[in-house]
Amino acid sequence: IIHGSFLPDAFMLMRTAAIEYAQPERAMLGTSHMFGVIIKSSLAVELGANMPLQTYPTDGSQHKVLTKAFLNWLPLEGDLQAYMRHPWRAGEGEYKVSEKATYFGEKSQQAMSPLPYFSNCRGFGRTIPLWAVLEQTQGCEWKAGKTISLLSVSSESSGDTCSGANIECLLDEIPNLGMGLPRWFEAPSGTLLFHVTRQAFPGNELPSLVEGDDIPVYLMEGI
Repeated sequence: IIHGSFLPDAFMLMRTAAIEYAQPERAMLGTSHMFGVIIKSSLAVELGANMPLQTYPTDGSQHKVLTKAFLNWLPLEGDLQAYMRHPWRAGEGEYKVSEKATYFGEKSQQAMSPLPYFSNCRGFGRTIPLWAVLEQTQGCEWKAGKTISLLSVSSESSGDTCSGANIECLLDEIPNLGMGLPRWFEAPSGTLLFHVTRQAFPGNELPSLVEGDDIPVYLMEGI
């Protein structure tokens, strides 16, 4: 919304909408830095239904990401219905990628800010920013650690930890439709799903992330 463009209709819009601006706050004190998610082309599972949209040029080195976030439509209250699912079956190249090599082209990885695989969740819609899961999700219980500062060099690191976050989602993928590789919900316990950057960074640096120091995240049954 462009500031001021609806000023003549200000009274008409009163009590009709509430807009809240939020940004990361906990990754690095005093900044809006965040942790990024890395999806690597070597994964042994199919890509999720919420990968960033991108172009598919003939030259695999010319892939360009079109968008990294989506408007959220899933309601905050009430029952979730089947019609709220995204059109995964007909969404080749958007929700579904049958050939992983087509998506990555000559790239070895894709950096993104949302939590992958969970593509249609209450209050978030198609994309859930990783930082929002840790900082704003209801039910997350924080266990305070030691404050980490520039003076913490060589001391024991003990940052905040979050457990018990509760997220309700619809499954966009069709379970009985087979694909070349297992989907994330079909994979066995211990399967590598994605990586998270070890260091927090400004959001505008996401497109330029390169392979480096990141942490693997595995699928664990019963966790």
